[in-house]
Amino acid sequence: MKKILLATDFSRGSDRALRRATLLCRQHAAEMVVVHAIDDDQAPRLIEAERSVALSLLEEQARSIGEIDGVACSTDLLTGDPYAAITEAAERHSAEVIVIGPHRRHVVGDTIVGTTAERIIKASRCPVLMVNGVPAGFYRHVMIALELADSGRDAVSSVRALGIDRQVGVSVLHIFDSPVTSLLVGASMAGEQVRKARLEEEARASREVATFLAELGFAPMGQSVLLNEGPIASTILAEAKRQGAEMVVVGTECRTGLMKLVLGSVAEEVLRTAEMDVLAIPPSRGPA
Repeated sequence: MKKILLATDFSRGSDRALRRATLLCRQHAAEMVVVHAIDDDQAPRLIEAERSVALSLLEEQARSIGEIDGVACSTDLLTGDPYAAITEAAERHSAEVIVIGPHRRHVVGDTIVGTTAERIIKASRCPVLMVNGVPAGFYRHVMIALELADSGRDAVSSVRALGIDRQVGVSVLHIFDSPVTSLLVGASMAGEQVRKARLEEEARASREVATFLAELGFAPMGQSVLLNEGPIASTILAEAKRQGAEMVVVGTECRTGLMKLVLGSVAEEVLRTAEMDVLAIPPSRGPA
């Protein structure tokens, strides 16, 4: 990880993202580009007024990051549709990850679909880190929600390409479906038979995960398999919390099996409800 792009709107959530981006730069000896996008769909005099204030705030942040944290930092003031301007800036600056603040939760209509955050995540060709937790130090534990398909390969490849596995303990979680167990439960078979079948299915799933990771040449510090028994997003987040992971890694596109990590489904639910940070990994072929 050599360059991080922080997208800020100068809100309290963006301050949290700024702190995490600064810690990442220090942890990986990376440089930072802080960008702010001014929506050009407003009166010219309002754009100019916002530009003046934004330039001052960006310069102040860059100076503070450089002088206090010792991180090389530059700024870029953008104009246009915020999501498009930010993703284009990431490509122009060759950023390896975009860091954004948390989803702003509302009592009514609590969803990120259609928001700038969701559009950035869907359009970006590089991983997007949504900072939900209050940064208290460097990451120590990152958990990958692993699907045994292309999205899983993309997630592992991105974690390795960013050098996260060299700095942080990484574990993987795979949620599997068991038609055998479901059939036995549906047939009201004895509890011991169901328990035995479940253990056998867990062992099978563990072998499949081990084979998948071996083919990728990746050895995490731990791997877990859980039977799919409820909402997948809730299961992912509950396990991450149990393990003490400060970040969860999810793929944003997967159309196989039950783990449909497509934005608006599991990935959207994880991003919407997570208390810890979420790293969203785009498909390797780029955005649709």
